[in-house]
Amino acid sequence: MRWFDYLALTAIIVAATAQFLTGSDGAAPPSETPRRPAPQQFAEQQDDMVGNTETEPRLPPPSVPQNSVPDLGQGVVEEKSARTTSTGSAFPILSDGTWLTARHVAQDCKKISLRLGNHAVPVSRRVLHPFADIAILKTKAAVTPFPFASGSAPLGTAYHIGFPKGRPGVVASGFLGEMTLWHKGRHNYRERVHVWAERVRYPQRQGSLGGLSGGAVLDPEGRIIGVTQAESPRRGRIMTGMPERVSEIAGFAAITLPAAGGASTPIAPEKFGETGFALINGYRIAKVLCRV
Repeated sequence: MRWFDYLALTAIIVAATAQFLTGSDGAAPPSETPRRPAPQQFAEQQDDMVGNTETEPRLPPPSVPQNSVPDLGQGVVEEKSARTTSTGSAFPILSDGTWLTARHVAQDCKKISLRLGNHAVPVSRRVLHPFADIAILKTKAAVTPFPFASGSAPLGTAYHIGFPKGRPGVVASGFLGEMTLWHKGRHNYRERVHVWAERVRYPQRQGSLGGLSGGAVLDPEGRIIGVTQAESPRRGRIMTGMPERVSEIAGFAAITLPAAGGASTPIAPEKFGETGFALINGYRIAKVLCRV
């Protein structure tokens, strides 16, 4: 055996001995800080929401919920331009003809009106919140407004009243927590919203609640705690705008809201549907007609 054969054999023996002592299989050592899954894996992704796959809008970070309120993460709702005549819901917040609705109900309308019974009342002015799904409509339909609930009141049961699929309807729900809702599209904004679990519908119709957007969200005392914005049909969730956004848009519209509290009509759980229909028939909740 030649001398370089001895050298090669010696190198093989040394390498084998080193591998035996270290126990290495040639792989890189595991990281001490394993990589996290992408955040969108945990975002809400239901029938009316899509995964967050684009760069988020550059807006100030939304306020975080209080420690006592569950944070349900983030969801995305696709914002689409209205192409046909559509309907939504609205409710009065002042006795001078000032109504509240969802921004997406009113934003693309060439003509917009409130349907009260057999009468269509034109909207003379609308104010859209720049970064929340909420809007104010000014009309000549002076109707008794709903009082606002106190901001410190705990959230539990809520009643959503409006016109799902263009027909009168009421939904009872239970509070789940808060989430950040990204309105993805032309306007591209985020906002904190309340999230509710749907419990009972009156009447018990199936399918989407489209058309309920802009409707009043009332507590068991019959006071305003929000405005309906979106739904997640598969999970039976309803997203609503927070009272803070109402205060903000009142400032944009240069109107003064009444103090929280005031006379109201309590809603009994066993009669929530009848109470909701009485409010609709009394023109306290209106259908919004949007013509594009």
